[in-house]
Amino acid sequence: MHDRQQTIVRWSIAAIIFMASVMPASMSRADSGEWAWISGAATVSQAGVYGIKGTPGADNVPGARYGSAARSDSAGNFWLFGGYGLAGAVTEDLLNDLWRYDPDNSEWTWISGSDTVLEAGTYGTKGTPAAENVPGARYGSFDWTDSAGNFWLFGGFGLDSTGADDYLNDLWRYDPDNDTWTWVSGSDTVLEAGTYGEKGVPAAANVPGARYESVAWTDNGTGDLWLFGGYGLDSNAREDLLNDLWRYDPDNQTWTWVSGSDKVDKEGRYGEKGIPDADNMPGARYGSVGWTDTTGNFWLFGGYGLGADYVGYLNDLWRYEPDNETWTWVSGSKKVNRAGIYGSRGMPSERNAPGGRYDAVSWIDRNGDLWLFGGYGYASSGRDTLNDLWRYEPDIDRWTWISGSDRIEKPGIYGTQGTPAGANTPGARNGGAGWTDSSGNPWLFGGYAFDSEKRLDYVNDLWRFELPADENMRIDKATVTAGKTDTTDSSAFSGFMDAGEAPFTAEMGGTIVISLWADTLADPGAATFSFPISADTFSNGKYKSPKADSAKSFSYDCAKGTMSFSAKNLDLTGLRCPITLTIEIGSYVVQRVLQEDIVNGTKPCPLQLLVGVLDTLDVTKFKAKKGSAADTDSFEVSGTFTAAGTLDTMQTVDIVLGPDTFSVPGGVFLVSKGVYSCKNADSGNGIVTAKFDTVKCTFLIKVKNTTLTGSGDVDFSIDLFGNALPPEQVGLPPAF
Repeated sequence: MHDRQQTIVRWSIAAIIFMASVMPASMSRADSGEWAWISGAATVSQAGVYGIKGTPGADNVPGARYGSAARSDSAGNFWLFGGYGLAGAVTEDLLNDLWRYDPDNSEWTWISGSDTVLEAGTYGTKGTPAAENVPGARYGSFDWTDSAGNFWLFGGFGLDSTGADDYLNDLWRYDPDNDTWTWVSGSDTVLEAGTYGEKGVPAAANVPGARYESVAWTDNGTGDLWLFGGYGLDSNAREDLLNDLWRYDPDNQTWTWVSGSDKVDKEGRYGEKGIPDADNMPGARYGSVGWTDTTGNFWLFGGYGLGADYVGYLNDLWRYEPDNETWTWVSGSKKVNRAGIYGSRGMPSERNAPGGRYDAVSWIDRNGDLWLFGGYGYASSGRDTLNDLWRYEPDIDRWTWISGSDRIEKPGIYGTQGTPAGANTPGARNGGAGWTDSSGNPWLFGGYAFDSEKRLDYVNDLWRFELPADENMRIDKATVTAGKTDTTDSSAFSGFMDAGEAPFTAEMGGTIVISLWADTLADPGAATFSFPISADTFSNGKYKSPKADSAKSFSYDCAKGTMSFSAKNLDLTGLRCPITLTIEIGSYVVQRVLQEDIVNGTKPCPLQLLVGVLDTLDVTKFKAKKGSAADTDSFEVSGTFTAAGTLDTMQTVDIVLGPDTFSVPGGVFLVSKGVYSCKNADSGNGIVTAKFDTVKCTFLIKVKNTTLTGSGDVDFSIDLFGNALPPEQVGLPPAF
């Protein structure tokens, strides 16, 4: 038995073995889902099978390709246009074929365009639909779907009306009801410079310059079309990386230059992470991916371009709020060429982040979470094609590595066609296409990839990632309590779950497994609980755990859906929000992430649980006073803290306020019942009185008879007996 204030991280071989034996298999990949290979070939360089234009067929399939445009419609069909790859013969080049995939019937239909490569565009009359119209072959274009179900296409690298190939800025609309293309805006020739006009003002003459590999969004509220950046031409016809943001109004047929620069090669202005600001702006880039969330915000991730200084592979995540016209740097680094931090598969962590990359594939699921697959960039080590699948949860600001490898150049594992399996995974690739089906499942097609035999070239494989069923669980109340010792912690929660009776009857003789997890939890096995399912514990639609185990309990009413859980005599060292709660009853798995708005009634998890695990510092009060003469300044600061290591009084305590450091020898501190205190200790440049209470996790520091040399906002930090607590910013009054 240990006192809580003496606790340190207590990993041991026994704890690791225990965790491996009791943690359910799905906990290592909780809520992860499985890949299924649906159609296309498991090998590279496959030509397309076109069939009859307009007629679906089980044998039809687009040829292997890279850099296609892809969108889904309101009926749940997937649309695919062009790219660079193979048409009906084994010749790789630019494509302009339009395909529709019906996921319900698993059939491709060749809709429009050519079954050969290098077709020039047929533009017709601007604004007039015609059966003969068709965009020229291209790749790296970007696309939208509007509220009426029309498919929009802009730019890319391809062929214009004359057959010349280079960067394009033509805007097209495809009407699926009438099977017609309309040239709407832009030029029918390549290499057109941008006409920006006045920022924020729509005009008929405005048009983005020719470009490829930009990012596009649809404003679900207004139906406007948005695009950002890419590689192409600015207002001076200079060709390089762009960071301009544009909005297109289909009703008025006008472009508006909204933000960013009308010149190439602009660095990013990141501001403060998590804080929207009118001055913030992502740097110029191409090959990024984007999402539109359920509230109408636009999200942008990565690409190849400029961070805060240099050019390289980016892993920064941004959110744009169209209502406020502000960018927010949300996650990732402002520096380029960052390796991925993967953590544990299936477990969200504030430290996790995909590596810098471009030409990945992205989706948004039914819960509003953002998904990212592959691309070309950095894994945990090395740079090349990737096949890692990530989920970002905006509600908790956490990345989770879901599946695939944390290494580069991995071949595909296809399994049985049409059958999802945990071992299946698409090969590493970049330039693939993606959709989301009506159930919220992500789909992936093609790209430049490693096939099942680890050969690298263009592929035409179609994959579906099957998300777990969206089982409903609601937590109404949750508590986490720190005991006086490290084996007397406790936790409880109550709420709603829609499991019904089926999982219990199916698992009769089995167990219910309940797990609490956080990325800093010292011993996950200590927060994993098993409850037997038997005729004694489940009857008449109600479950109640055995009374014999007084340290833990779980009950569930199948008819009402109500549940409650409690456990005591635990070691929850390291537990803090966000906490991942998982309940497993056989194949029925529900998972929720608990934040401080639920746990302990908006109060944070007890700091005592972090003693011996994390260095933390939180300033709750600070005041400073300017003296009337030399060495008469003073300040007082108080707050909370925890230290990851032991407190070694053989070492000093260094109190840092801006440029000033006050060092107090550890030997002058008195220790009583977990409280370390000193009074009127001479630091050499001031007199220090300090108290560090490791039981309550509070501190109070007073410094007098000093001269403070800082001014304005400065960092305050403490090196406490060898534990470097993270800095907090405090403000010195104007007198300084």
